[in-house]
Amino acid sequence: MAKIVRKSLETTIENQIVTAVIVSTAFISKIEPVINLDFFINPYAKTICKWCLQYFEKYGKAPGMSIKPIFDVEKHNLDKAEAEIIGTLLSKLSEDYVEGQGVNEEYIYDNALKLFEERDLTLRLEQATRLKDVGKINEAKDLMIQPSKVELAVTNWFQLSDPEVMRSVFDMEKRELISFPGILGKAIGPLEREWLVGLLGNFKRGKSVYMMEFVMRALLKHLKAAVISLEMSKISTSERYYKRVSGLGDEDAYLYPVFDCQKNQLGSCERPRENSVRIRNNKRDKISRDIFVSNYIPCTLCRGKNTDYEPEVWYERLEVPKFTLKEVKKKWRGFEMMYGDNLQIKCYPRFSASVDDIRRDLDFLERSQDFIPDLIIVDYADILKPDKGTRKEDHKAIDSIWKSLAGLVAERRCLGVTGSQGNRPSLKKEQHEEEDLAEWIGKLGHVDVFLALNQTPDEKRKGVIRFNMLAHRHKKFVSDEDVIVLQHLDTMQMILDSEYTK
Repeated sequence: MAKIVRKSLETTIENQIVTAVIVSTAFISKIEPVINLDFFINPYAKTICKWCLQYFEKYGKAPGMSIKPIFDVEKHNLDKAEAEIIGTLLSKLSEDYVEGQGVNEEYIYDNALKLFEERDLTLRLEQATRLKDVGKINEAKDLMIQPSKVELAVTNWFQLSDPEVMRSVFDMEKRELISFPGILGKAIGPLEREWLVGLLGNFKRGKSVYMMEFVMRALLKHLKAAVISLEMSKISTSERYYKRVSGLGDEDAYLYPVFDCQKNQLGSCERPRENSVRIRNNKRDKISRDIFVSNYIPCTLCRGKNTDYEPEVWYERLEVPKFTLKEVKKKWRGFEMMYGDNLQIKCYPRFSASVDDIRRDLDFLERSQDFIPDLIIVDYADILKPDKGTRKEDHKAIDSIWKSLAGLVAERRCLGVTGSQGNRPSLKKEQHEEEDLAEWIGKLGHVDVFLALNQTPDEKRKGVIRFNMLAHRHKKFVSDEDVIVLQHLDTMQMILDSEYTK
């Protein structure tokens, strides 16, 4: 049985390599110095890789969509059965990888090196045995002692004088995996592979829906996302994603929050403006959808230009199609046609899954569907099952869970996002701090970025939430600097706009 699983894994990795050498110039540039076509067990993978390497040698890039005309020329040199199999493989590839979609090349490269190292050792053992059998003992010894190109690559040692290392540091387009729009994106910065991001929030504060927003940012870049839900059912999770993608709602129209200026609402601005309606007598008057005035015009004339602008919230009425099966089918089909079928979701009962279970789930996706995520969401880490030998109440259990998650995203070469509950004292606080992390503050040491979600009851009514930074391993930050985010929960539109607080 073990042998069958092993062969399946080798075949999966060879398929990954074939995909990467076709679609990724960066991958084929990196793998070309160490690849040996004799490493391949699958003859069809070997043939396709040979074509890609020849194309790369001539044009200096991966063939991409040019692989189809290459096949049309080369298939006449293949027997009929081989041509049909390779044609089927390439057709499936074109269906799975829409224009603009890439691959997790770093993770595939790691897998390729592991496979090549084993195959290299096997081939050298076979050759050394043949040399020994004909009495060439010294040649056999030299062959086994001499390090191969694969072994040198596997060691992962590097020098700072390496031009490739220097280029990679300044290749921000490649380093940036996902980012958020507007001021929120500026405050958080671009997020990279192998980072673990934490979201801190109290009960029903929006951790899950903002994790969904990470997923949407990935899907819009043609990246693959795997979501592990430990809190919600399949139906509830699916409904949220359908609403987020479609923007549909249960009512005919909604009031969506937009930015305004407080001086505009008070009628105290001395600059020329279109609005002549005053909706507040003083700063203590509260703003909500309940006081909507249709002829009031919000003003953002000074936004981003001078210090006169004081961010406030107002509303615009928009008609929305009904959230129906027919409309969702149409919207979802259009979304997948444009961005690909790149989302996989699994729902567990809370406390029933461990990090090892998630690792096995990801391995299964990789073997069964060639699905390698660029983003992994775990909603959320605090309710994962602890490792054996630790109790859930023990802070060592939580520490181990967060360490394991950080290790998982590093080994998978992806971005990881998870959530954490605030402790009891934080329930009455308007602003989260590091000390508000429930169970174990040591979580901060295992993440690259930790964001907090803050919201008062009044802000919830207004459609506003505030983000602040608790930790960032790679950039300067100020923990009490807030970003206001406008949201509309009824249609799951979570980042309508964002602005710094004043």
